[in-house]
Amino acid sequence: ITMLICTASFAQKKGSMYVGGTLGLSTGTETTTIKSDGYKISETNPSTTEFLIGADFGYFIANNLRLSVGISVPLTSKPYGKIDDEWAYSTITLCAINPNIAYYLKLVDRFYYTPEVGVNFHFGGLSQKVKGTQDLSLGCWGVGAYLKFASFEFKVTDKIALGLNFGSLSYNSMNV
Repeated sequence: ITMLICTASFAQKKGSMYVGGTLGLSTGTETTTIKSDGYKISETNPSTTEFLIGADFGYFIANNLRLSVGISVPLTSKPYGKIDDEWAYSTITLCAINPNIAYYLKLVDRFYYTPEVGVNFHFGGLSQKVKGTQDLSLGCWGVGAYLKFASFEFKVTDKIALGLNFGSLSYNSMNV
């Protein structure tokens, strides 16, 4: 779950400014169970762990229409196999810059539907580690585009709002 906390005048009128932040975490384990003829085999593996921290700065170019730029740092650690019964991990550390545009449609008092479309520009590094030692380190960069089609915002006060995104489509291309 990614939560967005925003602070601004929230008039959503032309000329209003917007400042926001993002903090996200996703992790867990993955268990596969196979049952056949009374036998049961289970295997538990670590899943991808993702952490994201970011900031958004924006300006309402028209009533209810926000143009903004975000800067974020996504960190991803993904297991890619076992070597001598120890998991080997691929780690991606990026800096992302994403200009975007969002529209605010008031649903009820203090609750808005806020679809957003944007592009991403990524740069950073990829490394692979086995048994605590780094065996590969490469620079990477990429571009992408996204559409947040199920995004909502609730104004807690005139200056603070909470936003949730329940669904989005994205495409990213990374080059190493």
